[in-house]
Amino acid sequence: MRQLAAQIILKMSMLFIFCILLQPGRLSAQAAREYTLKAVYLEAFSRHVEWPDSLFSKNSQTPFVIGVIGENPFAGELENTYKNHKILNHPVKIQYLKKIDLSQPLHMLFVARSYRYRIPSILEITRSKPILTIAEFKGAANQGVHINLFITGTNLQFEVNQKAVEASGLKMSFHLLQRAVIVGR
Repeated sequence: MRQLAAQIILKMSMLFIFCILLQPGRLSAQAAREYTLKAVYLEAFSRHVEWPDSLFSKNSQTPFVIGVIGENPFAGELENTYKNHKILNHPVKIQYLKKIDLSQPLHMLFVARSYRYRIPSILEITRSKPILTIAEFKGAANQGVHINLFITGTNLQFEVNQKAVEASGLKMSFHLLQRAVIVGR
């Protein structure tokens, strides 16, 4: 039953993504479409990743924190996507970071292309911690980022470094892993 529900949710997410992309005039530039799509993918990933219960307080007003490090490529798309959506029944807070401060809560970290050369130092801080790391450049998953979103032709695809995910204490659903290119076994 749970597998069926997960499949339905994933299919609905993909349908939502395609509906956004097909709306004429809403998104005219390729970059805008790319980052709208990536913002929606972040939300879809959150529904197929399990964080340790201890990360979230019993207070449903405690935010789920998405950090973006590097140049902000989203141009407001994350805020638009999450202003009325919750992740794991928590409101979403978007933080734009210049450095990672683990004294503050952080559940998901998007590493922009502009920080691709800082991946080793970023992973030194986040490795083995339940922070879902997502990047968008060639080789990121092989370096230890959990999910790498990349464009092939006109398609957005993703890789998952399964070994890095397991080391972090996060768990990914079978359905997410089934649709990913797996690296780091």
